[in-house]
Amino acid sequence: MREFTEWVIAHTIAQLSAWHEHGLSLPISIVLTVNHISPPDFAENFEKKLWDVCFELGFLGVEYLETPRILESTAALNGLKMLKSRVFKISLYAFGAGYININYRRKIQLNINKLDRSIVSNINDDKSNYIIVGSIIRLLK
Repeated sequence: MREFTEWVIAHTIAQLSAWHEHGLSLPISIVLTVNHISPPDFAENFEKKLWDVCFELGFLGVEYLETPRILESTAALNGLKMLKSRVFKISLYAFGAGYININYRRKIQLNINKLDRSIVSNINDDKSNYIIVGSIIRLLK
């Protein structure tokens, strides 16, 4: 799995560089799991890969899957903290679709909460979805 993750990171950075050469400054995120971010040198190596191609850190973010395993792993929490301290944007992928509750979510420093499509899909037609989304946004602020 680590080899595949390294391949994804390398190709994502290459794509960011190609876009940048054509005048495009588009942010992109890589979805990672507990196993990816747990190694103590992950954040440092991730940052170094971007600096090696002289690329600004703010354009590459990290999304992690909604999972209580993040909270059970001191190494994963430390990995997220190290990534955030290096200016990587941290996103929670599909919040609301799994079993993590808002108390767990508050323990993790995030830049972006991506609400699951099942919650926002009919927001204009379904008043209950509208109320739920508004409540979640207020609670997470």
